[in-house]
Amino acid sequence: MSSFLLRSAIALLFYFGGSAEAHKYNIPAKVQPGTAIADLVYSSSLGLDALKISSVTNTSWDWWYFDVVSLNPDDRSSFTVVFYAASYNALPTFLPASDAATWVQIIGSYPNGTLWGSTDTIDTNGATVTIGQDFTEGVWADSGFSWTGSSSEYLISIDSPALGVKGTMSLNAIAPSHLPCGEVTNDGTMLLGGQVGWVNIIPDAVAVVDLVVGGEPFKFSGSGYHDKNWAGVPFATDVQSWYWGHARFGPYSIVWFDMLDLNGTEHVSAYVARDDKIELASCVPNAIKVRPVPDVYPPTLSTPDPTGYQISIESAPKMNVTIGSLVRLVADIPSYGRFSGNVTAVVEGGKVYHGTGLMEQFKLTE
Repeated sequence: MSSFLLRSAIALLFYFGGSAEAHKYNIPAKVQPGTAIADLVYSSSLGLDALKISSVTNTSWDWWYFDVVSLNPDDRSSFTVVFYAASYNALPTFLPASDAATWVQIIGSYPNGTLWGSTDTIDTNGATVTIGQDFTEGVWADSGFSWTGSSSEYLISIDSPALGVKGTMSLNAIAPSHLPCGEVTNDGTMLLGGQVGWVNIIPDAVAVVDLVVGGEPFKFSGSGYHDKNWAGVPFATDVQSWYWGHARFGPYSIVWFDMLDLNGTEHVSAYVARDDKIELASCVPNAIKVRPVPDVYPPTLSTPDPTGYQISIESAPKMNVTIGSLVRLVADIPSYGRFSGNVTAVVEGGKVYHGTGLMEQFKLTE
């Protein structure tokens, strides 16, 4: 047994042995009637990975997102897995109508950028999320997909004959967690904008993907990431467009969010870490600006994919980040794009760094 799995097993014995309270969320396999309430104020007793909606209804959604992207600019390997407690109807998925409430989606890219998985989706027989003191576990029943984690490391385990994928994805954090507007603090806001919540559990990690896909090995190391978003209302009720992403260059790890709601209000979140310490975590309007290249903003459904992004961070440490050589990491969907890209950053003082990143965009209106 690996040291991480051993520590996880000990944590489970401890937390269910009565020495500390654990929260266990049993999520039904099917969408429930009524409306849902979204939790948008952080509580340390519940933790970052807790289910943040009161129930999965036709209008509510919650997801746990994990990715790894290669740090080699010539290697376009990537892997993404998303655990959903969500109605298909509440998200712009383009999936067939379904009453499923728990499902998992994966996609990967080979070193040459060729996709595999094509956002394969599997409905599951319910799900369980368990939160303890510095312990988290998610099991999407009868699917072969699960995770165990702590504040510093995660292990995602996959054994899915249905999708032809088996193996693990490990994350060892090198940057602290944060909320949209700052460090993780009790009663801190988890509101990103509109009615959308967001917490960034692992902004950057030393990560290893070790899978067998269709009988062939798929293994690489890179920059890992884990966050979650949620809302009690349909995604398109709140979002006109958004740009999100994460990158590592030199000693810096950055995460950005630039969301435009249906009222035309721009909501941003900027994060910079160095040497496992937060240097910037802010949601003030001028903290960061993210724009596509070419600069067509706001984007619409008919706007072509960008060729890159330009990111300017105006709060210390000031930096200008240029992302280019984009490779699309999902099928060609007008409303959604996920990309890997090569990064050049000029940091305050003129120092230039190079790196890689993974990013996404939504554009939902004409």
